[in-house]
Amino acid sequence: MNPNGPMSYRPTSVDCLIDLPDQGKSLMMAKDQATLQTLVGVSPGGGGGVGPQGPQGPQGPAGADGAAGAEGAAGAQGSQGVAGADGAQGPQGIQGIPGNDGATGSPGADGADGAQGNQGIQGIQGIQGVPGADGAAGADGADGTNGTNGTNGLGFSAIGFKATDQTAIGTAYADVSGTGLAVAANKAYGFEFMLICDADAATTGIDVACNGPASPTSVIYEQVYWTSATARTERCATAYDSNTASTASNGTAAKIYRVRGVLRNGANAGTLIARAKREAVGTGPNVRAGSYGVLYALN
Repeated sequence: MNPNGPMSYRPTSVDCLIDLPDQGKSLMMAKDQATLQTLVGVSPGGGGGVGPQGPQGPQGPAGADGAAGAEGAAGAQGSQGVAGADGAQGPQGIQGIPGNDGATGSPGADGADGAQGNQGIQGIQGIQGVPGADGAAGADGADGTNGTNGTNGLGFSAIGFKATDQTAIGTAYADVSGTGLAVAANKAYGFEFMLICDADAATTGIDVACNGPASPTSVIYEQVYWTSATARTERCATAYDSNTASTASNGTAAKIYRVRGVLRNGANAGTLIARAKREAVGTGPNVRAGSYGVLYALN
């Protein structure tokens, strides 16, 4: 309904009275003419006739929504339905393909050794047989041919050993027999003579030296000799037979005299040998068995 313009009403199931205060009017509305005549007390045949129905007025704006009603209480829970019957069992499925064989397991641990059995009884020893007679000795084989002597190499080369005493040598140098050592030309050697010497008088002086091939490139050696019963001395020499200055040596007691040095031989091969003599006093010297000489090749 619009209060400033035409009013329209579309009756439904009941009649109503519409007040129009701004116009000082009220409008009676009914669902049909007969009802309206009844409401206002007008007979169907009295009064003016009912005019034609006016055109329908425009629809008024919709009213605001009413407040929502309170939520109704929850209904009671219905009873549980009857359980349905079990369905029929389905057919058996197809058998699956067999799986592959599993891997072979590791070998089990060895079992413990069984207990050792008892030792059997030892049998009785048999009687020893009679030894057989010795066979005849075979004939001696022929002696083999001596091999050729090899060339001297470096190191130990020769030894000379004195097997018998040599006495009363005198005042001039003499070779000590048994101590000779063969030397080759143009070779170098180390040498050592150990001489066991004594004399018949305590005051006899004993000299030792060496001799060798003529014209050596060089020869140098030391002489160790006794000057008393408890003292000895050393002297160096650079030529054969060069020691001529010994003193009293308590010669009645045997002592070790030493000649040791290096020979660089020249073009003459020959023999290197120990030598001994005494001073003017007394008799001797004596060089005893057991004296020796050794030679070492150096090149």
